[in-house]
Amino acid sequence: MAILTADLDEARLRELCAQECSESQTLDFKRELPGNSDRGKSEFLKDVCAIANSDGGELVYGINEADGKAKSLAPISTEPADATKRRLGQIIDAGIEPRIMGLQLREVRVGGGYVLIVTVPASFNGPHRYSVNSPGRFVMRNGTHTTELTYGQLRAAFDRTATLAERARRFRDERLSVIANRQTWRPVLKGPVCVFHLIPIAAMAGNRSIDIKDLYSNYTRFMFQDWGGASRSTNLDGLIVHRGGDEKDITAYVQVFRSGALEAVRFGGGLVDPTRKLIPSRTVSVFYRTAIDKFLVAIRSLGISGPAIVGAALLTVSGYIFGLPPEQFNQRTTDRSDLVLPEIWLDDIDSATDIDDVARPLLDVLWQAFDVDRCHEYTPEGKWRTDRW
Repeated sequence: MAILTADLDEARLRELCAQECSESQTLDFKRELPGNSDRGKSEFLKDVCAIANSDGGELVYGINEADGKAKSLAPISTEPADATKRRLGQIIDAGIEPRIMGLQLREVRVGGGYVLIVTVPASFNGPHRYSVNSPGRFVMRNGTHTTELTYGQLRAAFDRTATLAERARRFRDERLSVIANRQTWRPVLKGPVCVFHLIPIAAMAGNRSIDIKDLYSNYTRFMFQDWGGASRSTNLDGLIVHRGGDEKDITAYVQVFRSGALEAVRFGGGLVDPTRKLIPSRTVSVFYRTAIDKFLVAIRSLGISGPAIVGAALLTVSGYIFGLPPEQFNQRTTDRSDLVLPEIWLDDIDSATDIDDVARPLLDVLWQAFDVDRCHEYTPEGKWRTDRW
């Protein structure tokens, strides 16, 4: 999959042909675009559907292939790229159910025309079936061939998302236990601890690994604005980006797991006077909202799509007061030591473009846990209050 990166250009495509790049479970070369006949549509939908029901992959149109290997470019010039993408998108929308989340069509300009790449993610809202004026069929990619799903495979496909979602929940529970027991890479400063997780369902499938070397060189994307600097380390789990200046007890960090799951942790008390038994409501609210925004951007940049679980928690809060503005005089407490907020399910990471659709209900629940009607960092109309920062 790495050979077809977002910055793919003509030179790289020619190099792939010169190297006779082989087709695989996740890569298929085609000389010509799908036609508009029922047969053309059916073959196209069959290929897309099979890849979605398997491990995801790419269909590449505009490359001569022989014996399963790329030979030369065959630039497409018979139809404008925008018209092609629109036409094929309409065929997919009409012929595959349920809809495949995160599917992309993009062209690479080459001399004499373009090459079209259809990127199909491994789907977690399937299994998918395709049809063109006929009963629907369920297919999957098996090596470089397409086969129909057996009864057992079909049943497993229906159970796939539920099974992986349960793995994500267990993963979150395990991480909360590790953090609460101060068994992380370095222990977090004693006191209340804010925890945020974004766990793509794809991260639980066990068939992907994030390039930690690349992230190590570009780690500042995971730094929060109030850190004042950052450093990074690696561990068995992946990459850790942490607040600069922390030597013993950590006050804030981000763990990027090799699977693609993301975790942000922050000391939930006041850093000016950590001994004061106060949780600044503004500070923790900004942390969770920023984590949502930062992690959604990061996940997309890593090429991960599909559904995900969003989880937030505020741990070890016994004896602490939730200080509300103005000047933290309005103080509330909660009735338990650990606040593990209900998870939020995202149907599609790519569709979660308004962070407040996620952040506001999460923060409302957090504030209600301290006997406040809603998060007051939002106006009654639901707008994030920028006047306080």
